[in-house]
Amino acid sequence: MKLEEILFGLIGTGGSWQIYLKTTGGRGTISVKNGMIVSVDYFTSSGDFSGERALREIIKAADEVQSMDLQPFKGKIEENMECDFSRLMSIFENVQIEKEALQEVSENLKKIKADRKASVANFTELLDTCSRIFSEGTIDAILFFDIDGIFKIEGKIEDIPLNFRAPFEDFASVIGDICKDDFIDIIVDMGTKFTYAVYNLRSKSAIVAVVDAEEKANFELDQEEIKEAFVSTLKKLGRR
Repeated sequence: MKLEEILFGLIGTGGSWQIYLKTTGGRGTISVKNGMIVSVDYFTSSGDFSGERALREIIKAADEVQSMDLQPFKGKIEENMECDFSRLMSIFENVQIEKEALQEVSENLKKIKADRKASVANFTELLDTCSRIFSEGTIDAILFFDIDGIFKIEGKIEDIPLNFRAPFEDFASVIGDICKDDFIDIIVDMGTKFTYAVYNLRSKSAIVAVVDAEEKANFELDQEEIKEAFVSTLKKLGRR
């Protein structure tokens, strides 16, 4: 049986069970008590998760489940969430939407080639900052976009997803009326990757970095330094 079928089945029966599972990327425990998911823990090489975040990560990896062991719920456990049938349905739907969006980005990465490059000299400060903070080979791409298009500055991928522009512009159009600062930064978790971007509301330009998820801890320690380098570069480019 699939994880989805097991979870909905256990909640529907109103019983109390624990699921011990292994995926290609980690191991987790899901505790169901009286027909409700009350605790989830998930341990991976890129981080340890609990509660609803852990459940979402496990559901994202449902196709990679290698083994599941179902046992009756025994003893006490520290509860870290409350998830009934309708909430579980909502989580599965949201994860599916995220997967479809990532698939669209992936398809664009395969189809669209970068035929122009911005001058790397304009990004020296930013590239030096990123190379100090992130491990070698973990940056998929550093992109810059403005009214002239989207350009790859650094990274492993050769293709540029043109639909990177739309989500940031949509967000900027909403936040622009209430944000006093010209520069806003955005973090998007993408499973095995995460995206960090700084958007210049005034010039409608942005710098976007796509980085391996295991580098998130390094990023969080030095986020202010990275943002400062992104903002400084955008300011310089705005004076061209």
